[in-house]
Amino acid sequence: MSAGDPVAGVLVDAALAPVGPERTATAVGALVRTAPDALGFAGWRALLLLDDALAAATDPAWRVRTAGLRRRSFVAAAVAGRWATQMCAAFADAGIDHVVTGELALALRYPRPGDRPVHGVTLVTAAPHRRAAAVVRSLGLRPERSGPRSLVATADGLRLLVHRGWPGAPTEPLAPDPTGPADGAFPVATPAAEARRIGRPPADPDPPAERLDLAACTGGIPVPPTA
Repeated sequence: MSAGDPVAGVLVDAALAPVGPERTATAVGALVRTAPDALGFAGWRALLLLDDALAAATDPAWRVRTAGLRRRSFVAAAVAGRWATQMCAAFADAGIDHVVTGELALALRYPRPGDRPVHGVTLVTAAPHRRAAAVVRSLGLRPERSGPRSLVATADGLRLLVHRGWPGAPTEPLAPDPTGPADGAFPVATPAAEARRIGRPPADPDPPAERLDLAACTGGIPVPPTA
């Protein structure tokens, strides 16, 4: 559990538990003990997976806010997917090995579109800075350096990152998942590579949210029932 937000930890536990009355009761009990304005990031992440608890909650504010978050997450993922497709096509045309990792890659492994917020696109490439920057500029973007091995640009309110090699493990191979969840639109990192990335320093400041991503990598998030 998050030390500063124990309710979030309870909701994450519920989101990862088998679907049924006990899970619903646990989540609803946690919602009764807090208010929407007091819930942290991991708690809202978990609520996207707890349709059964939201349907049973007496305070409609939970349903209204979570519905708004789901819509924003759905739209952001769709826009990020479009940029990932364009970026990967450009890197492929330049003959540069690359995979999509991070938020978008993880969101595609959740049971439904909109189950995970997405704020950007992250690519891991084998290209040196100058070559990668030229590819990014070919898309009409303005990349800037972000640390010794990374470039960053912005588009449509999203943060587009390009890393030369895996952060914290630059010699790790860039192996795409042959059965990745992007339906061939762009190469996605393997679940094992994502799990290793999540486990490397720096530590996630919100460990309960990290547990959801690790579960998504292994297919361990129960499919929510239809509300």
